[in-house]
Amino acid sequence: MTSNESCYHCSEEILTNASFKYDDKEFCCNGCLSVYRILSTNSLEDYYLYKDNQKAQKPNEIEGKFDYLDHEQFVLAHVHSNDEENEFSFFIEGV
Repeated sequence: MTSNESCYHCSEEILTNASFKYDDKEFCCNGCLSVYRILSTNSLEDYYLYKDNQKAQKPNEIEGKFDYLDHEQFVLAHVHSNDEENEFSFFIEGV
């Protein structure tokens, strides 16, 4: 079952029955709710005024776009390992 609601943060249709609500707003996932809470807690709600004036853009979905993450050269250059975990830092554009 789906909802006819849109996520307050990303404007995507809410496709789950899970309840992600805060400040009388609905969110599609805990990630969007978390970003909203960070912004609102720090008095940065003006982000939504700016966002609402921008044309909504769907992410580009390109086959194999992230295949480079599995290449040995990338792993050697960017992945740091200890006995139990692998770790690397990355930048998410638009967040």
